[in-house]
Amino acid sequence: MAREARTLAGGFAYSMPVRLADGHVGVIIVVDGYETIQFARFPVEWIAESDEK
Repeated sequence: MAREARTLAGGFAYSMPVRLADGHVGVIIVVDGYETIQFARFPVEWIAESDEK
C-alpha cells in the first residue's frame, strides 16, 4: 500500500531530493508563488516503502 507524506499544503516547486549524511532526506522547496525558498528535512521512511510487516 502506498503511503502519503506531505511537506507542505498547497502548491510548491522543489529540487531533487538528496540523502543527507545522517540518513534523512533533504529537499529545497520553493513556495509562496516562487517568492520563498525553504529547506525541508525528513526521514527516508516517508518516501520508502518497506516489505516488513
